[in-house]
Amino acid sequence: MTETDIYYTAPIRDFLETNECLRIRIRDTEPVELTYKGETTPEMREQEQFWKNEVDIPIEDTDDVQHLLEAIGCEELTTVVKHRSKVRFDETVITLDDVEGIDHYLEIERTASTEEEVAQAVQSNRRLLSELGIDQPDIVDEPYRDLVLASQ
Repeated sequence: MTETDIYYTAPIRDFLETNECLRIRIRDTEPVELTYKGETTPEMREQEQFWKNEVDIPIEDTDDVQHLLEAIGCEELTTVVKHRSKVRFDETVITLDDVEGIDHYLEIERTASTEEEVAQAVQSNRRLLSELGIDQPDIVDEPYRDLVLASQ
């Protein structure tokens, strides 16, 4: 599946500084959606894992949403195009991404609703990384948006 993500920042604060995410995601196999993810906390940075509330809203007209975002002062930051494959193991989703112009990445994701579930997910992800032979120096904890911006 190919995903094209158009990232924005808001006039009220710099989403690059807070690591918030506001994007339009266009997929070749699924409906388009507008997504917001909250800021990165110090605890997330310390753990080098991220658990954010994510708000996804299906949209029908990408142009209308882009015009709306621009009308309220949001600025387009960059576009990320990635070719993505997903595999599910129990409660874990493993995603293999080929991000155009950057590199190949592996993402491990589990859904968690409570602090206890977050702690369990963090430990489970660490175990899986270890089993896969992925060492700490190999972990990239920056969003694709930031990696693409840094490469431009």
